[in-house]
Amino acid sequence: MKVEAALRSPSIPPISDMRTRDPDSMTLEREPEAPSNSKRKHTEDDESDSVPSKRTKTEYKKHPRFWAPDGKLLIQYGETRMKLHQSRLASQSPWMERLFKRRACGPSEEDEEDKFMDSVLETVEVVDGVDMYTVTSDDGENLASLLDAMEDGIGFYYSTPSFPKVASIYRASCSFGFPKFLEFSQRFIKGCFPQRVHKITTKPIPHAACAVSLGRQRGLHGVLKRTFYELARSPDLCSTNTTGDDQQSNYEDESDDSDEDYNGSDSNSDSDSESDEDNDSDSDEGSDEDSDSDSDEDSDSDSDEDSDSDSDEDSDKDNNSNSDEDKDSNSVEDNDNDSRDKDNDKEQTFSIHMVSTNDLVRLLNAQKHLTAAWHAGLAVGLEECQSEACKADKVSFDSIVHEQNITSEFALDPICGFQKIMDIDFSKNGFCDECIATVKKSMKKQKELIWSNMDHWFALDK
Repeated sequence: MKVEAALRSPSIPPISDMRTRDPDSMTLEREPEAPSNSKRKHTEDDESDSVPSKRTKTEYKKHPRFWAPDGKLLIQYGETRMKLHQSRLASQSPWMERLFKRRACGPSEEDEEDKFMDSVLETVEVVDGVDMYTVTSDDGENLASLLDAMEDGIGFYYSTPSFPKVASIYRASCSFGFPKFLEFSQRFIKGCFPQRVHKITTKPIPHAACAVSLGRQRGLHGVLKRTFYELARSPDLCSTNTTGDDQQSNYEDESDDSDEDYNGSDSNSDSDSESDEDNDSDSDEGSDEDSDSDSDEDSDSDSDEDSDSDSDEDSDKDNNSNSDEDKDSNSVEDNDNDSRDKDNDKEQTFSIHMVSTNDLVRLLNAQKHLTAAWHAGLAVGLEECQSEACKADKVSFDSIVHEQNITSEFALDPICGFQKIMDIDFSKNGFCDECIATVKKSMKKQKELIWSNMDHWFALDK
């Protein structure tokens, strides 16, 4: 009886049950229940949602300068992340102020349409309790350049910033709406490319292709005419066209009047150009003197350089004790000048891709127009002088031009070519004062005609 009672105890299943029960079912009872398909899917979704946050925490590097530990704003471009003070940016940029307001309160009916702001807001994510905005690498680098200027303050201005640096600040000012830096960069860039025809000299101005891009893409129209002339008079334009073929497609469909991609405006360009024209018309008498002085300075500087080099050689021979030091210092200066020239040449060559295809075609056509205008200006006949002495002693105008060997030299730069003719001392060739004035008036008219026609050649009169 005791044996039967023990066998019937609830802690031990009956032998008959143990014999009939499937071993697999016994094993399944001891294992935890497998999750359902819906539960597994939910778990996978949770894991996938957690991946971006982990990637955000690892795949970035702090900006070497702009990382404020107590900042409440993150901006990432590429793999670089900046941590900034939101109030600092809002105080300098109305655009930034609206951005932060829309982020906090949402859009309102008073907000103007801003596609760029909409695209930036779409990238917002919260990282460690701080809003992070993601922008393109170009926009981020431009913003970093602007922040450099903001951080350095007056020291930035007196350090004579480079043109590419200021161009970057101008782009950032247009995109992110910094009015003070927009005005500064506009003035700087316009100062590099004066728009008065009598300010054109034989010395080329670098970064013209970059300035054309700013004029077309960012609305800085006030620099276009001078920058186009700088590019058109370059004899290497045809060879530089092939340099940027790989990147030229970025601007294939660009329109000449595309002002929609920037928040800034060239508010002073029209007024500046008008004032330039007024000043030109008001100072017709003085423009020749200015041009003469400019060209004289150029020729004097060239002669000074030659004389300096000669004197350096003489001093090296006479002062053997200081020759090594002089040579070292001169070589350093020469190397610096050579490096600057090489940098400028490199910029002219490798930045031509910044010019649209339409403008490249216009440049090639403009070179033909410039050459034709040069030869047409040289062929303009002068009225016969009434002075018998002048008729007897005067050398023909064509002979004088031929002796100067300038016909081919200024085929692509007729403005400087006509100025060169104006600088000739015709009195030594038997010209009377009246004939000299006639020559200068005719050459000046040819310069102004070319400068006026460029509006049509480059579609600047639309």
